[in-house]
Amino acid sequence: MFQRPTTPLSLVSCAIRPTLWSELTVAKALGNIDATVKAIYHDRKFLPSTSDLPEGTTFGILLDKTSFYAEAGGQEYDTGEIVIDGVADFEVEDVQVFSGYVLHIGHLKYGQLKVGDEVVSSYDEVRLLNTFKQVNCSL
Repeated sequence: MFQRPTTPLSLVSCAIRPTLWSELTVAKALGNIDATVKAIYHDRKFLPSTSDLPEGTTFGILLDKTSFYAEAGGQEYDTGEIVIDGVADFEVEDVQVFSGYVLHIGHLKYGQLKVGDEVVSSYDEVRLLNTFKQVNCSL
């Protein structure tokens, strides 16, 4: 089971900065984005890679930028994938903000990830459209 951070994620590194909401708006218009893995979070600690995690383990990833919306203000979080084509596929099942940092929570379908990896971040557009329809119909 995933354990929410108790230590402020701001202690990870001065090089990591929160993704601003204005940047998320631009990212949504662009679709998939290239990003860099800045941190891997599991069991209340930061790891250099996923190599020692058992298969199917739920953990979190911090990216230098993201196209995913985090759960906030009644807005449902995005789901999707963070991939290195043909090397690794991380399924994003939840997105939360902790101390201003966007944490992508999920599990690896295959492969390994490490801090510094260049990845492609893509949210599930069909789910997002369905969420928008539900929100707009309830107004």
